[in-house]
Amino acid sequence: MWAMVERYHHGDLRAVLLAAAMAEVEAVGHADLSMRVLAQRLGVSVAAPYRHFTDRDALLRAVAAEGFVAMGTAAREAMAQAHLLPAVERPRVGARSFLQFARTRPNLFLLMFGTAFLTSRDDPPAALSAPATAAFEQMRARVAAACPGASPNEIAGRAIAYWSTLHGFATLRAEGRLWRFMQEGLSEAQMEELVIDAAVAGFSAPPDPSRSPG
Repeated sequence: MWAMVERYHHGDLRAVLLAAAMAEVEAVGHADLSMRVLAQRLGVSVAAPYRHFTDRDALLRAVAAEGFVAMGTAAREAMAQAHLLPAVERPRVGARSFLQFARTRPNLFLLMFGTAFLTSRDDPPAALSAPATAAFEQMRARVAAACPGASPNEIAGRAIAYWSTLHGFATLRAEGRLWRFMQEGLSEAQMEELVIDAAVAGFSAPPDPSRSPG
């Protein structure tokens, strides 16, 4: 207890709270996360966390932002290993990284992409804007490199189709809505590869000007 209080006086409580909240989310999800309980576990006053986070939602937004940073880091590391692959193959590597993140950290994934913090239909909350945008731009850059000659509008559309396919599958799986009868004996790895096949379908094909929007 004394050690935690001492670290707080050295200005570390925000990081300690964030780490504790991240662990709680990953273990049991975010629905029942309590700042009061976290404070008690860390041995600080109930009021102390509010000096760093205005409320529970602010703390969860910070956890979600850290999730986007971790997801982006995992993608960059995966792509660094794949730098010798042809550009058209790299979205598959990025897709595997995304699905692995969602598979191994499902509760964090659901928090990151949940609707609890959305204040606008057009943009993520300010706390998530930079890391979420960076993660999406990494993905869009891979799609653009795999579609040479495509117009900006076509790249945007293909990026959304790629993202929607991966995200939809990952969300259904994380929420436990891929029931056994749907899977027809497929292994986890087989399902992921089939989803990735669908997500990258057409990336190697030259763009069709007649189908390009705008």
